[in-house]
Amino acid sequence: MIFVDRLMTLDRCLCVRLEPWWLRMWWKRLWLRADENHPSLNHDCRIICGLRARYGMTSELEYEDARNGVLNEVSRYELDLRKRRAVAHERDLQRETIVFLNDTGPDAD
Repeated sequence: MIFVDRLMTLDRCLCVRLEPWWLRMWWKRLWLRADENHPSLNHDCRIICGLRARYGMTSELEYEDARNGVLNEVSRYELDLRKRRAVAHERDLQRETIVFLNDTGPDAD
């Protein structure tokens, strides 16, 4: 159990502090964590800045293009982040429902 706790702590640390930005982005996308509040689901400004610098996106025009249906790397990152957050949220709701149902069973006082 101590080993699992240490791995979870290491994972949280890597999601926040791993450099360079592209390696941190890869680590965050490696698998969908069970916790909806995990740092891998946070909006990471360093990743956004790195994507914008890599693909030469320096103006707000790219965001306008994204709203019009043209996906660039930043909008793909944000869309992926929203999808992973939604899945994690659904899993948390299912887990809470199971806990609630177990607490309100016939043996609950």
